[in-house]
Amino acid sequence: MKHSPLNVDTCEMRFLVVAPHGGEPNKPLECFFSYESLETCTPYTYVANSRGNPAFKSVLSIDGFGKWITTNIRLFLETIRMDKTPIRLWFRDYCLDQSNPDEVSRYWTAQWMQTMSTHSSDIFDLSELMGVLWDQNKLAKPHSPRCKTWYGTREFTSPKHFPMPIASWRGWNAPLTKFQHLRLDYFADEIRLIELFSAQEKSSRLIAGLGYTPMNDDTTYHALSYTWGDEDASHEILLNGQIFMIRKNLDNCLRAVRHPKTKIVLWVDAICIDQNNVLERNRQLPRMLEI
Repeated sequence: MKHSPLNVDTCEMRFLVVAPHGGEPNKPLECFFSYESLETCTPYTYVANSRGNPAFKSVLSIDGFGKWITTNIRLFLETIRMDKTPIRLWFRDYCLDQSNPDEVSRYWTAQWMQTMSTHSSDIFDLSELMGVLWDQNKLAKPHSPRCKTWYGTREFTSPKHFPMPIASWRGWNAPLTKFQHLRLDYFADEIRLIELFSAQEKSSRLIAGLGYTPMNDDTTYHALSYTWGDEDASHEILLNGQIFMIRKNLDNCLRAVRHPKTKIVLWVDAICIDQNNVLERNRQLPRMLEI
């Protein structure tokens, strides 16, 4: 579908309106865009943490045209859709035209996200709603559990999705910010994995990517078991272009297992679980044996 351009002079913004189902909850989703000045617009809900894994997509009807969206968003819209009242939302990913470089450069910024959040009448955390459904066993796993037949191999299959916060988009080689985890897509049954870059010298800086991948897809990895220890996190690893602090014993371990020529893929709980997010930690720690 093609977006109509935004009027910069009137501070116009594009809002997604979810049509009511009219008493038919199984009726296909229908949405349309509303174009209004941000200063005088009808109240809307700001949708936070809407990132979904691109391996799982669905088609959403917007203004009569089909648009690809990640499936977690489709499930979210189906869950919140009302009987008689339209719902007005603002999503960064779908209310901004990502094919328009001028629009992206103007609005695809952390500052504009804050502006839209400030002007909203309500803020909804999409990831947390999916987490609640996950807690209630209402999300079917996208892949059936299977035995890993590649035990002991060095032939890794890497994650395919390496999203980064907006503030870190200047590149992996110029870290400007402290590392920030993005929320997991519970619909996709995601876990995070480290892709540890190779280095010839043991003293070389630790550099890695943090990928988001569905559990039980074709990604291969080794799980690292180690002792946390009591010391402070005083050593750096460059992770998705951001600085992440780890403890000395983990630093030593990663340097010991790092390969001189090829990347290796690892799951390490201290990095792959957001230890500052209590809800995520409580959901992921019981899965350690499964992972």
